[in-house]
Amino acid sequence: MRTLVQQFTWLFDYENYEQYIVFASRVGGVFINEFWEMEECISHGNEIDNGYDVGYCSFTLVSSILDTEL
Repeated sequence: MRTLVQQFTWLFDYENYEQYIVFASRVGGVFINEFWEMEECISHGNEIDNGYDVGYCSFTLVSSILDTEL
């Protein structure tokens, strides 16, 4: 949990603009590597009313973007 809080405080540090380059690179990498697979998982979970799959796949994406394991 501490790592997640550190990531959020790091994102809201407006004085260090270089961090946003790293963040944009991470988001781009997630879109190339994992987004489409997780988006399909989320869509399928919504179709069959499986909230566990929707939540798991959604937070896998968030975890990958923040570069931390939840």
